[in-house]
Amino acid sequence: MAAALPLQVDIEVEQGVSVFGGPGATAVAVLLLLIIAVSLWRVFDKMGQPGWTGAVPIVNFVSIAALAGRPWWIGLLPIVPCIGLIAVVLLCRDLARMFGHGVLFTIGLVLLPFVFLPILAFSPREHYQGPTVRVFG
Repeated sequence: MAAALPLQVDIEVEQGVSVFGGPGATAVAVLLLLIIAVSLWRVFDKMGQPGWTGAVPIVNFVSIAALAGRPWWIGLLPIVPCIGLIAVVLLCRDLARMFGHGVLFTIGLVLLPFVFLPILAFSPREHYQGPTVRVFG
C-alpha cells in the first residue's frame, strides 16, 4: 500500500488598498497630529507656559490639571484604562473654561481637537483667563 501524499493547499493573498489604511490614511493622520501638536504649543504659549509642554503627551494634561486648580495627578488619569476618557473630557472642560468657553466648546475639543485647538491657538479673539503661574520650566 502506497503512502498518501500530504494535501497541498495554495493560498493566494491579494494585496490591495484597504479602506482603513494605506499611505493616504497615514498621511492624513500625521497631518492631523501635526496640527494638534502645533496648536497645543501655541495654546500653552498663550497660557504663559513653555510651548513644549503643550506638545508633550501627559505633560500637557498635568499642566492643564494644575492650572485648573486640580491635583497634578489628575493629568495622569488619561492613560488609565476605563477612566481615561472621563479624565480627558474633564481636562478639556477645564481648558475650555480657561478660555471662557462652555460645554459646546468642550464637546468640540473632545471630538474634533484638530478643529477646536487651532481656534484657541490662532484666533486673536481667544484670550487665556486662567492663573498665570508656571507649572513647568
